Amino acid sequence: MLREGRFGFILEMIRLNELFALLHIDCEDARILQGISDDTRDVKKDWLFVCRKGSLYDGAAFLQEALDKGAVVLCDQMLPMQHVYYTPHVERITQALLELYYGDLCTHLHVIGITGTNGKTSVASIISQLLKMEGCRVLQIGTGSVRYPDEVIEIHNTTPGCFQLANYFRRAHDEKITHVVMEVSSHAIDQNRISFLHFDDIVYTNITQDHLDYHLTRVHYRYTKFKLRRYLKPQGTIVYNSDLSYMQELVNLAQHACISIGMQAAHFPLHDVELSDHDLSFRLQGYDFHARLLGMVNVYNLAEAIVVVHRLGFSYERLRKDCEKLLPVSGRMEVMEVGGFTIWIDYAHTAAAVEELLVFANSVKKGRILTILGCGGERDRSKRPAMAAIAAKYSDLAVFTSDNPRGESVDRILADMKCESFPNAAVFENRYFAIKHTIKVAQNSDIIIIAGKGSEETITAFGHEYPFSDRSCVKERLAKEELLWK
Repeated sequence: MLREGRFGFILEMIRLNELFALLHIDCEDARILQGISDDTRDVKKDWLFVCRKGSLYDGAAFLQEALDKGAVVLCDQMLPMQHVYYTPHVERITQALLELYYGDLCTHLHVIGITGTNGKTSVASIISQLLKMEGCRVLQIGTGSVRYPDEVIEIHNTTPGCFQLANYFRRAHDEKITHVVMEVSSHAIDQNRISFLHFDDIVYTNITQDHLDYHLTRVHYRYTKFKLRRYLKPQGTIVYNSDLSYMQELVNLAQHACISIGMQAAHFPLHDVELSDHDLSFRLQGYDFHARLLGMVNVYNLAEAIVVVHRLGFSYERLRKDCEKLLPVSGRMEVMEVGGFTIWIDYAHTAAAVEELLVFANSVKKGRILTILGCGGERDRSKRPAMAAIAAKYSDLAVFTSDNPRGESVDRILADMKCESFPNAAVFENRYFAIKHTIKVAQNSDIIIIAGKGSEETITAFGHEYPFSDRSCVKERLAKEELLWK
């Protein structure tokens, strides 16, 4: 039986018994499969629900829900239930299952992966914006959302699970999308969520310290990031920042083309960099680029994006004009100008990111630096005192507060940060009151930096998500203080 397939060519419909035969699973059910997922929220009639261990929930608890929807179930338990099939190797066959059902989802797409400790969302957004300005149909996958040309789907992590990714890519084919731009987290690499993907380009922003609660050591974290190179297509390319000396380790490991940008020796050297408190500019390959973005970090982010998009056939002259129209990413060095002072909202949540942000702020400040900072609960505790010390060192006032405490008490997190040891510190357990206090004491020419949560719309505490947005909180406080912003 045949169906009209992606881009007009014909694909064979896949029957359940034929698929299972290739996986050495006994099955006589000849129904035509309509989809595969490990999330019952996605499952419909004639779908295959893969009941996995170690997923975000206990898959077995949702088995009956899948059956009630008319799906069939594959699990690692022998259950005397109709339409439930058994294999002891559910995890091991996941990649084969996806490849047999979907085929190569990356063949007719140009797939760009961005990884790094910081900057993934910014680079992904910049590349996506530039491609859209040049008339490309883009699917962007990353922190907080999956963005199709006509729809935005909220997600709760940086890189979705493999079955969700497969369904997003399948829809991309059906909607004639040409480019996929996606952030790739270290968790996704280590957990094989991307095992069926093949990238045309991989961009490395930086690799500092993060997620040591999961990776345990910096070495494991770094080399997990480096493993992403294994998912490149044969003619794939790695783009990296040569000013980061440790990236040479990746170049030594990689068997693909590696292209560098940087102030030092690089394939694409940067010249005449100028930074201000509201924009940046630099010279690349003889062209002057200007954008309403902030900081040296965004010089690197923008340069990497320009190189990637230029290599797709778009001229520097056109990209130079496109850069003028780039919009800042919400919650990433987002600027709110308020009468006499300025507020920056940024996602910086590692010691390196906070330091880079505050060093830049000090280089362009005209008044004081007032920094609001917390540390997330149930995450790497070792970075807490370092982040607090950096905030105190580079700020005139460091306001320490909560930031997604999850299952930990805010008291314990603040104790780990050693907040009371800094003479220029103030402590507010409630993030709203921390923002309220800081706006109240701000003076003309001050810069208020609210770090950690960026564009997040909730705060997570003790198993619940509560509505909370730094930006909305700022707007409310400014309105009550009768201050205008733009």
